Amino acid sequence: TAAKAKQIFEPKPREYIVLNCGSSAKWAAKRPPAWKWVEFASSLQDRYDLPFKLTGSADELDLVNNIAKELPGDVEVLAGQTSLAGLKPILKSAFLVVSTDSAAMHIAAAEKTPVIGIFGSTSTTYLPNYPWCQALYDPIYYPDGQLPKCTDKVDGYYDHINLEEGLIALQAYLPS
Repeated sequence: TAAKAKQIFEPKPREYIVLNCGSSAKWAAKRPPAWKWVEFASSLQDRYDLPFKLTGSADELDLVNNIAKELPGDVEVLAGQTSLAGLKPILKSAFLVVSTDSAAMHIAAAEKTPVIGIFGSTSTTYLPNYPWCQALYDPIYYPDGQLPKCTDKVDGYYDHINLEEGLIALQAYLPS
């Protein structure tokens, strides 16, 4: 059927990983702190040893550049350099996308790219419903798994997210 054909997954080439650190300046609560992106990137570098492409909007360029300075390995900052249409092929060709709850997360999922969605200020119900998508949230901050529908309050709800959990959940979509 057409619905099943849409679910067929083809592994992505091991060329690069996208870290979508942004979510627009008006949604700062959706963005994990810079130190958390460094932690994520270090884990990914140890496991995959692939270059990173960092995305975000033009108004987040300073934020993304500050994160990029701290990351291991090869890093290319694309924040503010692409339209949504220009972002699509970058996300489609990525081996993996780690993203805030944002348009980039949804585009990557629709392009059948494995996605780890990072949640804290919004509900995980916004994660695209594909088997190659995994939501992560802080289990200490939200022990009952009940994240808010949406809040603009910046808080420590990203502190205990373990990226390894998402990588394990997606291992069928991230071949060695």
